[in-house]
Amino acid sequence: MELLSLSALCSLYGGDVHLDEMVNVEWTVLQHGLQWKLTGVTVFEWLDVFLDLAQLRLPRGNFFVDWDTVQEQAWAQLETAIERHCFMTSAPSAVSLAAFLNAIEEYNEAVLPGMMLLDRNMFEGVLGLCLEDDMLNEIRCTLLE
Repeated sequence: MELLSLSALCSLYGGDVHLDEMVNVEWTVLQHGLQWKLTGVTVFEWLDVFLDLAQLRLPRGNFFVDWDTVQEQAWAQLETAIERHCFMTSAPSAVSLAAFLNAIEEYNEAVLPGMMLLDRNMFEGVLGLCLEDDMLNEIRCTLLE
């Protein structure tokens, strides 16, 4: 599962940033800024990325979204998954995305029924995957058990 492809990130800038520019910046940051010292991204860090991404394109209207509640609901699912060791072979990004989708849909149904908070097309384009993927749906169901 490829998440956050460079070409998809460039599309978020509406054509103002070209792929070769993005690649050069990434290369410079990795080589000079970080000196190739990297650690794996945790499920909680992925969750922050998904929360930020979801807030980029909200539907028009006069409404308030309590992102802290969405985050807390996703955290609860992730903490339970970690305690049970049930996703040891799954990518942290996939587990985090599943918890995020569960939390935002639960919040959406409870607080803003009839509205679609998540721009699914934008999410699928940026992440380069279908949000109805079988593996992702299986993880989502397991998190809700």
